[in-house]
Amino acid sequence: MSNQKKPENNKISRRKFITSSVATAVGAYVVPQFAIGKPGISPNSKVNLAAIGCQGMGGTDLWRLSQVPQIHIVGLCDVDAKKLENPGSRKNSVEAPHAKRYFDFREMLNDLGDKVDAVTVGTPDHTHFPASMLAMSLGKHVYCEKPLTNEIWCVRQMLNLANKKSDLVTQMGNQSHAHEGLRLAKEWYEAGAIGRVKEIHVWTDRPLWPGGLKAYPAPEPVREDFRWDLWQSYQKPRPYGHGYEPFVFRSWWDFGAGALGDIACHSMDMSNYVFELSTPIKVEVLHSERGTEISPPTTSTIRFHFPPGRNHGPLTLTWYDGHMLSEEGKKQPDADKIPIWSKEAKNLRVQNLPKPPAGWPKDKPLPTNGQFIVGDKGFFYIPGMYVRTPLLLPESRWKEFKGNRPPKTLPRALAAHRTEWVEAIVRGDPKLAQANFQYSAPLTETVLLGKLALRSNSEIIWDSDNLRVTNNEDANKYVKPYIRDGWLFGIDT
Repeated sequence: MSNQKKPENNKISRRKFITSSVATAVGAYVVPQFAIGKPGISPNSKVNLAAIGCQGMGGTDLWRLSQVPQIHIVGLCDVDAKKLENPGSRKNSVEAPHAKRYFDFREMLNDLGDKVDAVTVGTPDHTHFPASMLAMSLGKHVYCEKPLTNEIWCVRQMLNLANKKSDLVTQMGNQSHAHEGLRLAKEWYEAGAIGRVKEIHVWTDRPLWPGGLKAYPAPEPVREDFRWDLWQSYQKPRPYGHGYEPFVFRSWWDFGAGALGDIACHSMDMSNYVFELSTPIKVEVLHSERGTEISPPTTSTIRFHFPPGRNHGPLTLTWYDGHMLSEEGKKQPDADKIPIWSKEAKNLRVQNLPKPPAGWPKDKPLPTNGQFIVGDKGFFYIPGMYVRTPLLLPESRWKEFKGNRPPKTLPRALAAHRTEWVEAIVRGDPKLAQANFQYSAPLTETVLLGKLALRSNSEIIWDSDNLRVTNNEDANKYVKPYIRDGWLFGIDT
């Protein structure tokens, strides 16, 4: 397909954009060597940015970065012409009159070549892998939304390429990794605030979309302004149907990781950072309802087992998501048809929540998202799904500790999360981006092991070195996805 310049009135004629496009031959697409760019800043001292994904989180990333003075937007890519017409967040459109528009990110990166310094990837989860791999293989700095990929094998390939291209600046979009609370939690823990950590509990009200689906959507005609074949990315081609996009892609294992894929890279980030967690050696499914081979459950409880580390002994992290039927809901004659994921269920559902630790204020309800990090002397409570300054409880423990808080010794973020990525590019120091792929890939692998356990509906004993489940051979079929021709980049074969 061809790129289109934005008309002077800053609007794209959708029909003209679509009918004038020439479809790329997916199976035969090759990026020529002359297109390979070099890392670093363009001669005009601006970071020339190309965005893959123009609304949703991709649009939010695009708008935030458009406010950074060093950023110059040169390319926009989305499979939906409506999103290309109005790139940006829900409240803030992005004006990029000189940016070329594309449906296919492979063509965009080939066409713009060394005019691009950096790339954002803000698409459904299954597209993160090929888009990031191609960008890195062409020498582009990459900001990729969470989770880094949708399958474990893919995240390992992204880590390998990031290590090989060590002069590139990478960052995963778990935005609160730049927050002060992350560093305070580690400094406080290592100063003995909660004693020796024993267990971690993380909960979320997700999913807020359908789950437990037993059949794929019924085929229907593809709308004319949408490139369905490109949206599918590396997955096996299937008929288009209503129910895959935009937000509900996480209803399907092929395209997302359910509640884990939406929230876990945010909420597990604190424990991952504070305790420098390795990959879990075992994942248990303690509870799961309505999950199927093709669709995540509507509620689940999963326990991750971590081996001893530098500042902790054997450690468990228990994850709680979703909702279950209340007693009233169970009495309904059509209880199996109640959309438990939907807020309309109201008093017919009850959230899956942990039991608070000893010292939690009596009768104080838990928020819909949060976490406890429990030690033998007290516990950290972090409300919400993002990293925040921890609250040290019980109150008696806080009174004892607050006068002896340790000095701030850990490196702080340079700036807000996205700006930190830009600053690292400008300064030529990839380590300044603190949620780089070297940090974020192991976190993503942990999250996807939860998906693997749920999808196989079994306990997982994990050999991370060899990317294998050792106790359930059948589960290994979910470690590496099918990848069709034209969608595999940056891997030496």
